Amino acid sequence: MKILIIEDDLSVVTMLTALFMDYIPRIEIATAPYEAGVIEAIEANDFEVVILDGDLRPSFHARDVIKLMDKDVISKTIVFSGEDRFILEAKRKGIVSFSKSQIDELLEEVIRRTAC
Repeated sequence: MKILIIEDDLSVVTMLTALFMDYIPRIEIATAPYEAGVIEAIEANDFEVVILDGDLRPSFHARDVIKLMDKDVISKTIVFSGEDRFILEAKRKGIVSFSKSQIDELLEEVIRRTAC
């Protein structure tokens, strides 16, 4: 089972990695904090779940990432962002989305998706 975390804040990546490894057996976690790594990871499409932050500094945003995704990758994506406006946009596109304060809900969704 492989999860891709697209997040530029190392402390969030570290926290999510520890959390998922505690609750999901046999998990592999890849990260892509910067534009080049994100594009490469999306093209590879070798993961079951994508965790996507909204604002990927300095000049890359999740809106740009979503434009690069095909329907298969979008169906694997969960937005986890501190940007309420972006969360609403993602939900309108059918992407499961949580605010950064909803860590328990995020974990439940990831466990549900990886249990299959």
